[in-house]
Amino acid sequence: MSAISESATINVMLADYAAMDSTGVKANILGVGGNILPITPAGLTVRFSLVTQIHVPADACPAETALEIALRDSSGRIFELPGQVPQPVRYAVVLTISANPIAVGLEQTNYIGAMSTNVVDFSNGMPIPPGDYAWHVSLDGDEDHAVDFRFCVPKPVTTPVIG
Repeated sequence: MSAISESATINVMLADYAAMDSTGVKANILGVGGNILPITPAGLTVRFSLVTQIHVPADACPAETALEIALRDSSGRIFELPGQVPQPVRYAVVLTISANPIAVGLEQTNYIGAMSTNVVDFSNGMPIPPGDYAWHVSLDGDEDHAVDFRFCVPKPVTTPVIG
């Protein structure tokens, strides 16, 4: 556990598309709010972006924290991409989060704290079989304050046979 993981708020979203803007502070997000990833005829999910927002109180800033995102199956195991050597789907990065008293007054910074927005884009989709999954997001390895974003990959709908 760390002071950051205990005090931070983590939000997780799936979107049709997301990318950081030129400032690297805000994200441009389209089609946010879903939790179903259909499978395409190619056997991959549709394209999607995973967006995480981490809010840290100003009194904890500047803060350095390790962000880990892992794809877990319905039993809680880390999902592995198929192949000769299965690859666990896990993403980790060290973030520096700081409140910016220059952009707004110090009293506003103390009120709003600091936020880090992170985007992982899967522009080609992923080879995930139908089932129930969760993006598991943690800071500094703190499982007590980790967040799960649950979603599903439904079985492909069979087209009706006519004639």
